[in-house]
Amino acid sequence: MDMITRIHGLQENMNSKVRDYINENHMISPGDWVVVGVSGGADSVCLLLLLWQLQKEIPFYVSVVHINHGIRGEDAQLDSDYVRKLCAGFGYDFTLETVDVPELAAKKHVSEEEAGREARYLAFNKKVKQIHEYGKDISQIKIAVAHHQDDQAETVLFRLARGTGLSGLCGIRPINGHIIRPMLALTKQEIYDILKENDLSFRVDATNMEDSYARNRIRNKVLPYLEENICHNAGAHIAETAAMLAEAETYISKEAGKKLLTCVIRDDNGYRYSIQKELFLQEDIILQKYMILKIFHELTEGRKDITQVHVQDVLNLFQKQVGRKIDLPYDLCARVCYGKVIIEKKNTYIRQNCIYENESSSYQNKNKNNSPKILEPEVQYELEGVGILRCSVLKREEFFTEKTELIPEKTYTKWFDYDKILGSLSLRNKEEGDFLVFNEQMSKKTLKDYMKQEKIPRELRDTIYVLAEGNHILWVIGGRISHYYKVTKDTKRILQVQVTGGITNG
Repeated sequence: MDMITRIHGLQENMNSKVRDYINENHMISPGDWVVVGVSGGADSVCLLLLLWQLQKEIPFYVSVVHINHGIRGEDAQLDSDYVRKLCAGFGYDFTLETVDVPELAAKKHVSEEEAGREARYLAFNKKVKQIHEYGKDISQIKIAVAHHQDDQAETVLFRLARGTGLSGLCGIRPINGHIIRPMLALTKQEIYDILKENDLSFRVDATNMEDSYARNRIRNKVLPYLEENICHNAGAHIAETAAMLAEAETYISKEAGKKLLTCVIRDDNGYRYSIQKELFLQEDIILQKYMILKIFHELTEGRKDITQVHVQDVLNLFQKQVGRKIDLPYDLCARVCYGKVIIEKKNTYIRQNCIYENESSSYQNKNKNNSPKILEPEVQYELEGVGILRCSVLKREEFFTEKTELIPEKTYTKWFDYDKILGSLSLRNKEEGDFLVFNEQMSKKTLKDYMKQEKIPRELRDTIYVLAEGNHILWVIGGRISHYYKVTKDTKRILQVQVTGGITNG
């Protein structure tokens, strides 16, 4: 009997357990386009059969992607031929992708198992892109893979043995982005039963019986032992527990997301998250941990190298003094500020937005008749842990009274000769080469020496803000200003810089 004749004789009745699971999780809607990964093994062949049956009830499109991993030699070619014939029988589009997985694993320094998984999803997403370019809305394109209940139990045991958090114990999710897993409701035995009822053959991959991979050892030894010696339905019970944990994890994650809005400030570029200490520490520890994990997730493309150790390291910072800092994976760091712990991409706090932007790209080439261009009549910036910095430009007659031309002495409000500023001003932390002019003879002193002289603790020096034109420091916020920029009898326009909010102004 050829493949087409066999398929025409298949049952058209959809497995009710899978149908209910698909509907409960809103996996497939009318008009969707489902890209199915089919290896030719029992799981993926059963998935293809179930989708074919579901099409009798819901109108949607199916395309099949098969990957030759470059591992099984002649058997791999037989697998490809079988899946091609299967697709012809069902009337489905067939795509073959060939990848040298051993070579990919060596190149990326990962296991062949991990490299194979990466290769499969790259092939699936390539097909998704083609369908999208064909004109299909991306939200209506799904990738269906054949994970089942035994895979779920295997995954939970694997993660539990290696160490994981609540999210890891949730196992494989029914939906992850545009990836759907319609067969998580079925056990492996139920899959065999469905194929037998429909007299549908499948390919057998002998490598699945080898114990070279940790997952294979769980599949071939641990789960069977549990089923035979502990509880007959051990795999199903583990999968059910994972589903309940997933519900709890979803709830906690949503609550943590709400709390983020109340005690975490995110900068406009999304590179820095400032956790407000007082509000944060009022929350339960589980919400604190989830908020930190959410920040990691938003700052990085993935969380593979983020562990509970890193979460705890950040939590420990809330008990540390100002200036303490730790390095984290993905080029992140966390540091203690006044009343806050900040998690950010490294070096993003070194140079803030320009307060003023020169009309020329090089201020060294400008003459004294050309002043820097002010962006707005008045601008303001937030200084993490300090307050709000406001800048404005005043004419001389707007600042001085008829009775006196004395410059007030205030710690957090300073005035500068605006016309002496020839370039762009930046609000940032200290850099190599920074200096101030400290007397009428225009003698220079490095910012490093100034901080030593003022006995500023070493751990705080990188957190102090300065207002600078290049490496020339106009003002160490809260400290002295450069003599060069002081207002004199010849000053026509005055730049006023004031810090308010997080400190007592004076």
